[in-house]
Amino acid sequence: MIGGTLIEVVQIGFFSLFGIYSFNATVQRYSEGRMPIWLYPVILGGGALAFWPMHLVANLSGAAIVCGCVVFTSRRGDGTREPTSTGITH
Repeated sequence: MIGGTLIEVVQIGFFSLFGIYSFNATVQRYSEGRMPIWLYPVILGGGALAFWPMHLVANLSGAAIVCGCVVFTSRRGDGTREPTSTGITH
């Protein structure tokens, strides 16, 4: 990355965030909600595509897969989230 252009450094740095998130979510088995076991290879595949150096189509595909997994797990409604307090007392 030291010898790369600004565009290359930004692309590698930005898309690596999706890869890092996907691997961490798989290790923790949690991505904004509990992950079903069938989602592990999906999110890992997305992370691998996001890590693919200087291949914009693979990077965009990986980021889309990871984002899709995050949206899926956050909207599953599996009851793992606690309701937040609004701070209003009556």
